[in-house]
Amino acid sequence: MARPGEEQERLAAAWERELEGDDELDVLDEVSPPAAEAEAARRVLRQESD
Repeated sequence: MARPGEEQERLAAAWERELEGDDELDVLDEVSPPAAEAEAARRVLRQESD
């Protein structure tokens, strides 16, 4: 099992990849950066639970 700091770093990296890799989030980020960040977090957590 990963230590909490390692898990946090892994999730943060996944979140950044999601924000950078999705054109839909790029458009949302232009309109509302917090909404884009929240959506990226939801997607990462959803992937984690699958």
